[in-house]
Amino acid sequence: LSRSLGDVDEYVVQTHLEQNTEYTVSIYPSVGAIEKSNCPATTIRTEIVGLVPGCTKLKSPYNEELDVPLNAALTWDKNLKATGYKITITSEGKNVLVDHEINNGSTTSYTHDSNWLENRKYVITITAFNLKGDATCVMTSSFTTVPIIIPDIPNFFTPNNDGYNDTWQVTDTANNIKHIQVFDRYGKLLKQFTTASQGWDGYYMGNPMPNSDYWYVITWNTGKPTKGHFSLIRR
Repeated sequence: LSRSLGDVDEYVVQTHLEQNTEYTVSIYPSVGAIEKSNCPATTIRTEIVGLVPGCTKLKSPYNEELDVPLNAALTWDKNLKATGYKITITSEGKNVLVDHEINNGSTTSYTHDSNWLENRKYVITITAFNLKGDATCVMTSSFTTVPIIIPDIPNFFTPNNDGYNDTWQVTDTANNIKHIQVFDRYGKLLKQFTTASQGWDGYYMGNPMPNSDYWYVITWNTGKPTKGHFSLIRR
């Protein structure tokens, strides 16, 4: 929009302006046909028409959902009147775990900076706000994360190519394991693998390892390790 106004000191915009929108305003003095175009521009933001925003509902995880993955993100419905959201999360009704503010009304998701703890109940409030203030209607939701299911960890395996128990692998039906490492008694890493692979076949650098005890470290998705040992038996 550009107008030549003449000798005036105010102007009423005739065009409809969008609410909560930034506009750049430039006013140039002129003498005859000569304009002074080196004047600085001014940025203004229009107000929000109406009241504070209403409730914002958590969409995922849904309220009272169980077995929520430990890396789950929070998503909610967009509030058209919001310019931002305040997120508060408590765990088991204890101290506040998260007190976070998002200054963007278009953002409708939040990812925690670390995985949620296993088998834990979290309570979430998401409060929409705008220039008029915080929403007076605040909805509280909760979810419970998936419990850690202790996997089946074999005590031994017999890699003799008989088609039975030829590899050492951990069963993880809940997909809670990030990876598994196998070491010899001196602490040398022999193999790293996931539960989606065949596991360890008893070889290192193409050579069969001898009958002995070997140590494992299971690293969970939470980052916590579980350590133990098992036997390699060649018959």
